[in-house]
Amino acid sequence: MRPFLRRPFAFFCAAFLLAVPLAGCQTAEETYEEVADLYEDDDYLAVEIEDTDASGTVTGVARFAYDAQEGEAYVQGRVTGLEPGLHGFHVHENGSCAMQDGTPAGAAGGHYNPDDTPHGAPDDDADERHVGDFGNIRANDEGVAEFSFSYVRDETDFDNLEDRAVLIHGGRDDLSSQPSGDAGARVGCGQMTDAENVYDGMLDDM
Repeated sequence: MRPFLRRPFAFFCAAFLLAVPLAGCQTAEETYEEVADLYEDDDYLAVEIEDTDASGTVTGVARFAYDAQEGEAYVQGRVTGLEPGLHGFHVHENGSCAMQDGTPAGAAGGHYNPDDTPHGAPDDDADERHVGDFGNIRANDEGVAEFSFSYVRDETDFDNLEDRAVLIHGGRDDLSSQPSGDAGARVGCGQMTDAENVYDGMLDDM
């Protein structure tokens, strides 16, 4: 069975404790310091996430930066008001969070998928996943999800994420069901924009 969370760089160290000497293993703080400069000068994308229900409690911020040298998109965020457990986290094709045909945030459309590929895990090969497939985030018992991870993405694909909607789902993405991982209702939504338009200072202390 596939794991539902893939490559969270804040926790990558633990997987190798038995395989390499402890001295060669980086802490989460050291790992973040290596990419912190990606979040400087507002030269990245960010999104303010709000509940798709006016009476709901989901709120948060996420930011997306690209490392051209590594060819990876780095994602960091904090979302509150979720049910404990895993929640699908995707970039969708449109930049609207409006209700459509009775579906909250239905105007966001499907996952951003310019290459017409199947839905998959975020670290699958490019022809086996959507550009907008970013897997799952995990909320703790208080309903708070704090996350940091990176996945390989083409730079042009990353640039095209701007102005698209970021969706958080009510359930986990199983990383295989078509067309979108059977992740349930759309509970949180926001439009990706230039970082200067979003306050994300709370993420600097994660």
